Amino acid sequence: MGEFADMILDGLVDQYTGEVIDGHAPGYPRSKRRVRRTYKKSDGDFKCEKCGRHFRSTEAVAQHAKDMHTPEGQAHRRKQRQG
Repeated sequence: MGEFADMILDGLVDQYTGEVIDGHAPGYPRSKRRVRRTYKKSDGDFKCEKCGRHFRSTEAVAQHAKDMHTPEGQAHRRKQRQG
């Protein structure tokens, strides 16, 4: 490989922008930017009608409602807690 590709693979430069990171070479590709988005609990667009908790999708609201707000879900949680 080329010299620059080796620098990316060694972790000397940012794998997306090519900027020098910090002068250390840990041996794996790195980036200065955060690739993963972090979420707060209140970032969700969908709200549970019973308790007001926010979620990122309608499927997550439906699963939450089934697990938390139905007798079957509550019985399952009690069973899990008891071991």
